[in-house]
Order: sequence, then structure tokens, then C-alpha cells
Amino acid sequence: MTTTVVSAGHTSTGLTAGLGDVVQVLGTASGTTVSNGGTQSVFSGGTARRTVVSNGGQELVSSGGTASGTVVSSGGVEYVYTGATTTGT
Repeated sequence: MTTTVVSAGHTSTGLTAGLGDVVQVLGTASGTTVSNGGTQSVFSGGTARRTVVSNGGQELVSSGGTASGTVVSSGGVEYVYTGATTTGT
């Protein structure tokens, strides 16, 4: 159970979140896989690209955050809050 922070101005690729792991995105996260109780939170100014959310994983996109190309498969959930931007989900 870990928390990974992608800071503003930074890019992380290929992260994995499961079993209570949390990815906090204030910069750019690309190709994250979220499943089995993992969470990716995209905050204002953050961008998540090509995230795969499945089997008990969740992605939360807050106001001012951006998610593009998200794939939500069986058992996954994406929450998009007012003021967030999503494309190609």
C-alpha cells in the first residue's frame, strides 16, 4: 500500500496501482494501470493519459484535472467531477 505523487512539471510512465495503492497526479501520468483496490487521483493542473482502470480500480478526476484516452473495463470506475476535462474515454 503505497502513495506515489507525480509532481507538477514531472511525467511518470507505466505506473501501477493496486491493493490500496494511490497515485496522485499533479503533473502528467501516462499509461497507468489501476485495479484491485487502487486509486488514481488527478488534481487541478494534472493530466492522466491512457490510463487503464479495471477490476476494482478507480480514477478520480478533480476540477481542473484532465484525463484523456482512459479505458474503463469490467469492474473499473471513473469519477469525473465538475470542472474536470475528459477526452476519448
